[in-house]
Amino acid sequence: MSVMDEKDSELLGRIALGEDSVLELKGVEFRGNRIIGPRRSDMADELAVPSSSIDDLTPRLWKRFRTPLSSQNNREFLEKMRLITRDISDEVGDAGEGGDVGEFRPSVAGILMTSDAPESSIPNAFIQAVCYRGTRRSGSYQLDAKDITGPLDVQIAGACRFVERNMRVFAVKAPCRIETPQFSMNAVAHRDYSIYASKIRLHLFSDRLEIHSPGCLPSSMTVESIAERQSSRNELLTSLLARTPMNVDAPGSRRGFIMDKRGDGVPVIITESEELSGRRPEYRLLDDAELLLTIFAAPEPGVRPGLGVSRTMPCDTMEEGERKHDEEVI
Repeated sequence: MSVMDEKDSELLGRIALGEDSVLELKGVEFRGNRIIGPRRSDMADELAVPSSSIDDLTPRLWKRFRTPLSSQNNREFLEKMRLITRDISDEVGDAGEGGDVGEFRPSVAGILMTSDAPESSIPNAFIQAVCYRGTRRSGSYQLDAKDITGPLDVQIAGACRFVERNMRVFAVKAPCRIETPQFSMNAVAHRDYSIYASKIRLHLFSDRLEIHSPGCLPSSMTVESIAERQSSRNELLTSLLARTPMNVDAPGSRRGFIMDKRGDGVPVIITESEELSGRRPEYRLLDDAELLLTIFAAPEPGVRPGLGVSRTMPCDTMEEGERKHDEEVI
């Protein structure tokens, strides 16, 4: 095998091994004696956020990823964790160390995980949640609505609280509610954040829960193979979520961190939801631009799946102060 050229050495140099490593061998291919690195489009969560500043990152949030083995130099730590990166889109700028051009800015993952208000830097980086009475999507049937903002782990917890608050559970509780945080984890971790005009939409009906996630499926994955294959659009994000303590009460789950990176998210959603409702959740790709997940409600005890009143349904009344928006959400 021939000696690697400078580009190959640069690529391997970027793969940092150790406690702070977050870059994985995503999309790295060997063609003959050449090492082909991942495409920038496959690493969108590592790109700099235009017009953002390092001051947009909250020390309280990024310091939670620091370990005894981490660099104690804040700038070095943020760069190694890829929470900040050089903005290669800068057309004018002074060359940095090593001749690099571009100002250091927060990465997409840095903003999403360590900023108190990601939506201020990345448009629509939040979850729009709406609860409807009955099975129709209509403003006149709207019971509750909320824009769930904050770092992604806060959004995950907020989505779960919204769903739990708007569900009525008959008789005994469901034996396992792991699928409740799982759908929100997958939605925020795998959506396409380069689609600025779209947001995650969570719609709760009396017979189903719908989650609309911007972006097509990553790589060559299809709706049919989604439960069998593992592929992540946002490797840096999933790595950070795998280091974030679980912040959702999920009875039956022994998970200590939000993500475990074993690629069992979709199988968990399918298995647990099917056991609860008797119906397999449905994944649909809309216009090759949005993934729709439909999770069906469980039937009331004694009623066959698909018939009668649902076991979980939006409440018709809520405690004072829980309504966030009275206007119709489109």
